[in-house]
Amino acid sequence: MNDNKTDNKKSWLAILAGLTIACCCVSTLGAGAAGYLIFNNVDRVLPNSADNPVGPVGPRSTRTPSPPTLTPRPVQRTPLPTSAPGETTTGTLELVTNAVLPREDLANLAVRYKGVPEEQTVVTCSTAAPEFEVGATRAFTLSNQDNDTQFSIEAKLEYKTDHVYMWVETSPSKLRLNARKLKTAADEFEGGIYKVNRDFFGIEARPGVDCDQRLYVLHADGIGASVGGYFSSPDGFPRTVRSDSNEAEMFVMHAAPGYNGSDPGSTSYMSTMAHEFQHMISYNNTHAGNLWLEEGAAQLAERLNGFADSIGTTFDFASTPETQLNTWSESSAGENSAHYGAGYLFWSYLYDRFGEDVVKKLAQHKERNISAFIKILADEGI
Repeated sequence: MNDNKTDNKKSWLAILAGLTIACCCVSTLGAGAAGYLIFNNVDRVLPNSADNPVGPVGPRSTRTPSPPTLTPRPVQRTPLPTSAPGETTTGTLELVTNAVLPREDLANLAVRYKGVPEEQTVVTCSTAAPEFEVGATRAFTLSNQDNDTQFSIEAKLEYKTDHVYMWVETSPSKLRLNARKLKTAADEFEGGIYKVNRDFFGIEARPGVDCDQRLYVLHADGIGASVGGYFSSPDGFPRTVRSDSNEAEMFVMHAAPGYNGSDPGSTSYMSTMAHEFQHMISYNNTHAGNLWLEEGAAQLAERLNGFADSIGTTFDFASTPETQLNTWSESSAGENSAHYGAGYLFWSYLYDRFGEDVVKKLAQHKERNISAFIKILADEGI
């Protein structure tokens, strides 16, 4: 019994060993077959040679070819034009320096950009407009020069002469000016400044946009802490061109207590009238694109009317003599005081050096700029 059991046990072990060996053989054959299939479905890395360059390995359908070799293309340069024999090339700096900028044309701008019919931008005065009577009132739109804002006021006509209306604000501020002094100042303007300025600088627009021979002097408050008065050229256009136009040849006097316009007939009051009236005349007669020349001419008008000793801007220039003559700051009028002084001293030098007749030609030239000055002086043999 025991020998048979031992023989049976040995037989079973032999069978198990055979099965194990058979399984291993089958696994080995399966792995080999799988490896063969995988190997034949991928790109193989071949030795680097001219015929077989090394490239990235990946699916055949997405292989990216090596980039082509680029050959630089020479740049064709066009030579700059040169002057013909005997000619000279004008430099950019010279062109810019000698360029004369056109005058702003508000009427043309209204036609082009606002669609205003051209005939509505021009005022034809076939008959004189009815004149205002003393005691009349009307509205005005003014500007605060310090903060570039606009506001509306009401004013009353207190006095008039043959060539000027004297308006005084009644609302929102109710200004109280001495009526006798206001009348005296208007009469002095009529008999003095009006004639002197027109003789030297030219004439204002007459009868003007309102078809009235008189100009307006408006006494008002709130136009700016650093402003003694101002002239605004848009007031000379119809409201179809500028909706904020006062439709009158006018300038404004700052008449709040303590300002130039608050004491009619005083030196500061009359010199301001001479100054602002020059601006009105200048706008009608000349293209004054340089503020330093324009403001210098306005202060020359003060001198021509006997107020030279009150021109304090000369001291401001003397305290800052490094101030550039032919520039202007974009700040307030008060901060430009030294520039006013520089411009005035330039005009005064010309007046003292070359005389009234020559400087009058400079003042009345259609282009008030340095190029025009040089030509006039050359024509005079200077």
